[in-house]
Amino acid sequence: MELNARNYLERKCDAKVEEAQWTTFKSAQRRMDKSPAICGKYFVSSYVPLNAVSTNDHDKRKHLAYLVNVFENPSITMWFRNQGIILNEDAYALSQMLQWIWRSAIRRGESISIYVPSKRMRQLLIDFLEQKLLDIPPRVADNAGPGEKPFPQTPKKVS
Repeated sequence: MELNARNYLERKCDAKVEEAQWTTFKSAQRRMDKSPAICGKYFVSSYVPLNAVSTNDHDKRKHLAYLVNVFENPSITMWFRNQGIILNEDAYALSQMLQWIWRSAIRRGESISIYVPSKRMRQLLIDFLEQKLLDIPPRVADNAGPGEKPFPQTPKKVS
């Protein structure tokens, strides 16, 4: 995947270092930093953390590589399920990706190109761009849809 991202940035986009932006999970980023054959000129200075928010520092970056498939923290998901709330993991993943994309030149109204190798994340982005918005709101567990089993409620302790 890293080599594909490098190929995308260097060959397909012919991007200058200051125009490139990429992200992955921190553990994978550390591994790539140690491998010059993989990281090339882009994978060192063009890394923008997955959780980068509220910054204009990257608003000149036009060529992006989003190398993650985002899911909510399982502990958080389970806590909500125990409260009778089912989270929409696709909505969460899409919001994380859009927040990261918004760090780029798109915030100034410029066109961008983006490489998204994860089929799930790519489809979420395509559906969003085609206005097939995620209109599935979070549901309370005992309001599960037809054919779905509601999650069991955890008894609440009262002290």
